[in-house]
Amino acid sequence: MANAANATKNDLSRIESTHEIHITESALGEQTSISEPRTMLVKGCSSPLAHDHAKLRLSTPRLTPRASSAGKHWIRGAGVRHHRFMSFHKFLLVLLGACGACTLASACTYQLPTMEQGGAGGGMPVDWWDAAWAHRIRITFQNAGGEALADFPVMVRLDGMRMPNAQASPSGADLRFVDDDGQTILHHEIDRWKPGSESFVWVRVPNIDATNTDHIWLYYGNPEATGVEDAAAVWNGFIGVYHLSPSDGMPTQFPDSAGVKTGGWFNGQAGAIVAGPINHAIGLDGVRFVHIGTNNNVAANPGQARTVEAWMNASQLQEQAVVYEEGECVGWYLGMNAKGHYLGNFITDPVLPLCGAGTSDYAVTTPASAGTWHYVALVVDRPGLEMRLFVDGIFAKSTPINNMEIADGNGVFRIGSDYDGGAGTFVGSIDEVRVSSSARSAGWIAAQHKSMTDHFLSFEAE
Repeated sequence: MANAANATKNDLSRIESTHEIHITESALGEQTSISEPRTMLVKGCSSPLAHDHAKLRLSTPRLTPRASSAGKHWIRGAGVRHHRFMSFHKFLLVLLGACGACTLASACTYQLPTMEQGGAGGGMPVDWWDAAWAHRIRITFQNAGGEALADFPVMVRLDGMRMPNAQASPSGADLRFVDDDGQTILHHEIDRWKPGSESFVWVRVPNIDATNTDHIWLYYGNPEATGVEDAAAVWNGFIGVYHLSPSDGMPTQFPDSAGVKTGGWFNGQAGAIVAGPINHAIGLDGVRFVHIGTNNNVAANPGQARTVEAWMNASQLQEQAVVYEEGECVGWYLGMNAKGHYLGNFITDPVLPLCGAGTSDYAVTTPASAGTWHYVALVVDRPGLEMRLFVDGIFAKSTPINNMEIADGNGVFRIGSDYDGGAGTFVGSIDEVRVSSSARSAGWIAAQHKSMTDHFLSFEAE
C-alpha cells in the first residue's frame, strides 16, 4: 500500500470538490441508488453531519478487499453527482489518503475528495476551506492606486453570472465569506437575497491591500448549513446604518443595521418605496420624511468626529436636507442649499429660539444634477478643525470648524428633513444612509463609492 499512499499524496493536489460517498461492506452486486440521508462517521470529527444526497449512484467494484485501521472491508466503489465516474483504483487512492486512520463502517457516508473530470492539470486546490461546501468564488479587490483599508464594509453584488452554479441556499444561509488566509470567516449581512437574480451582501473585511491581487473567498453550496449573518458585527464602528428597505414584518420602520436606533415614517405618514442604487430607497415629496429619534448618539461633540454618507436623487434643486442632526442649535447636516448646490453645514450658533445661518456651509463649484443618483459624504472632523465634503467619491471642498460647542443630546436625528420638518424637507429619493464615529479618509470614501457602484471587485468561480 505504500505506492498507493504516495499516489494519493500526488493526486490530492488536483482535488476539485468534496462530496459525500456512501460506502457499504457487502459482496459485489448490481448498481444501486441511495435517496435517504446518511450520517458521516469519521474518526476525529467533533459531531456527526447529515446530508441528503438523493440518487447518489454507486458503481460496481473492480478490486479485492483492502486493509484499513478497522480491518478488511469490501469497498463497493463510487460515482459522484455532477462528475463522470472515475476509475475505482483512483477513487481508492483518494479514499486512503483522505481518511487515514478513520473507521470504514457499514452503511456510512464519508466526506471524501473526488478528482476533476479532466484528471491531471486542474482541480480543487488543497486549501479548500470546508469540504461540506461544494462551490467557491474568488473575489478580488481592485484597489491598486488606492489606500490600504481596515475594517472595510464592502458590497458584494451577486447575480446568475457571478454564481454560475446557482446552488446556494434559497435563503442564503450557506454563504460563507473567508479571508485570504483560508481560515478566517468574515462577518456579513444580506441586504437582499434572490438566487439567480441580483443580490446584495455586505461583508466586513479586516484588511484590504492597495493592490489588484488581494482577495477573499465566497463559499456556498451546502444545503445543511444554517445562517450566520451578523449585521452589527459588519457595521461595528458605525452609529447608524439605514439601508432604507423596510421588511414585510415592519413596513413602516427602517431597521438600523448597526443596532442602535430604528427609524420610521414621521407621524405614520408613509412616503414611497422606490428602486435605489442598492436594493430599495425611500421616495419623498417635501412633506414626508424618516424620523429616527434624538441626536444623542450621532452628535459630534468637542473631540469627536463623524462621517455621514448617503445616496441622493433630487427631483428639485432647492434648499433641503438629506441627513440632519441638531440639538440646541449645535449640529450638522448634509443636503443642498437654495442654489441647488451640495451642502455641508456645521451649526454652532447656540442662540435660541433661532439658530441663524450657522458658521460653516459650503457647496461644490457646480450645481447638483436633478434626476440622477449621487453618493455624497460629509466628514465632520472636530479634532482636525475641519469639515470636508465629497461627491461621488471625489473630494469637493473643505472649510474650518471649531471644537468648542457641545450639542444638546435631546435634539433630533432625521433623514429627509431639517429640525422643523418644513421647507427643508427633501423632494426626491434617498438611499443607504450611514453615520460612523470617525473621520473617514479620502481613500476610504473613494473606495466606498467604487464598492457601491460595482467597480471594486472582480469575480472568478472555481
